[in-house]
Amino acid sequence: METAITKAERNKFELTVANYQNREAELYHKSRKIREYHAGDNSWKGVRISLDYGATLVGANKPTDEEYLILKKFLAENFKDFSAAEIMLAFSKTAAGQLKNPTEHYGKFSGQYIGKVLNEYKMLRHQKLAEEQRNQQADRGQKEATSEEKKQIRREYIKQCFLKPYNGLKLGERNMFNSLDAVHFFRLFYEKGIIKPAKEELQDYRDKALEHIKLIVLGDPDYRAQRKTKAQLINFEEGGEEPEIERRVKEKAAELYFYDFIKKMIKEKIDIHDFLNFNKFYEV
Repeated sequence: METAITKAERNKFELTVANYQNREAELYHKSRKIREYHAGDNSWKGVRISLDYGATLVGANKPTDEEYLILKKFLAENFKDFSAAEIMLAFSKTAAGQLKNPTEHYGKFSGQYIGKVLNEYKMLRHQKLAEEQRNQQADRGQKEATSEEKKQIRREYIKQCFLKPYNGLKLGERNMFNSLDAVHFFRLFYEKGIIKPAKEELQDYRDKALEHIKLIVLGDPDYRAQRKTKAQLINFEEGGEEPEIERRVKEKAAELYFYDFIKKMIKEKIDIHDFLNFNKFYEV
């Protein structure tokens, strides 16, 4: 657990975030992401402040110390591309009705509720980043990025979203691959013919993915928050069509397969840089 948070630290952090209202792209670029935090890092204080702040704004109970540790792990695994300041801004916007799809928390500040808020904020953030990029292109006289600029963008993405978590796993650290990135790289590996899962193998991973989703959804004691998803899961297992469950199963299966493939690469001591260059990952 981090050291106690003083009132001055809370006030300073809240004031800093308030200065970035409607400046989501700028905050994204300037703030350190959770993937960069380490154990004992003072930045985790910002996460705790943000969660307490968010709970207060939406009228939910603040997480206890025990709940905070669970939520901290949840955020590190699923929202490592967020900073503490962005988490606070996300709750500020959801409380003000500025995010598109409001969600009900039923008085419980659960991981599911937090995930929905942050995913809505992520959509807004993507829009702001795209808008920023369009403005930058306009400032350059609508000049399209050169081939070299595109390669540099691709290199930076691979460095931050593939090499960093890959090298972390290689050093024995916990998995830091973002779920969305894992699915993206699975598709990229598949398109390049690097992975060729058999039909039976894919079905095995679909079964694992479904069990993973069931464990999360059916194990949530907050029945009301998961009621719709639970009904969809039951119908899906009985052979009914549930597009949302099907999407989640496919993505989770791809994610699990990708993780296992990466573990094999590390075990076989494949030179990752030769691998990336040979398979033309940097080409656009």
